[in-house]
Amino acid sequence: MNSLKNIFLLCAVLLLFIATGCSYPKNFTKNFYTANETRLENLRKQYNDLTREKPFALLFETKDFNNIGFEIITDSIKYIYHFNLEQNNFIDTLKKYHYNVGKMESLIKNMQALQCTWITKVDYYENLTERFLTLMAVRNKAGTPHPAAPTSRRWCGNS
Repeated sequence: MNSLKNIFLLCAVLLLFIATGCSYPKNFTKNFYTANETRLENLRKQYNDLTREKPFALLFETKDFNNIGFEIITDSIKYIYHFNLEQNNFIDTLKKYHYNVGKMESLIKNMQALQCTWITKVDYYENLTERFLTLMAVRNKAGTPHPAAPTSRRWCGNS
C-alpha cells in the first residue's frame, strides 16, 4: 500500500512538473513588449523597409541563432534556403539576388539581440481590401541576454 502511495505521489509531482515546465508566464508578451517597444518598432520598420526593396522572410532555426531559413519571395515562386551564418554562402546568396548585405546584417544582429526567431509579412483581407501584417516571433526566454547578441559576434565569415 505504501508503494502505491509513493507511485501516486511521484506521478502527481511529475505531472505538476510537466504542466509548469512547458508553460510561459501569462504576462510575458506584455512585459516583453513594454520593455522593448522601441527596439521592436525599429526592427519592424527596418524589416518593412528591406521588404519594400525585395520581399523575404527570415527564420532562426536553432537556439544558438547561427542557422537560418531564408525565404526569397518573387512574383512567381518562393525559394527557401538554409544557411549557417558563419559561412560565406549566405552573403553570396544575398548578392546573387541583389539584397543589401549591410542592411541585412544589421537586421540579423537586431533580431539576435531581441531573440526574434522569425520575421515575415502576412497578407489578409479586410472589407475586400488586401492588407499586410508584419509578424515577429520572439523566444519565451528573451528577457535574458543571448550569446548571439554581442556586436563582436562573427557573422557570415566576417570579423
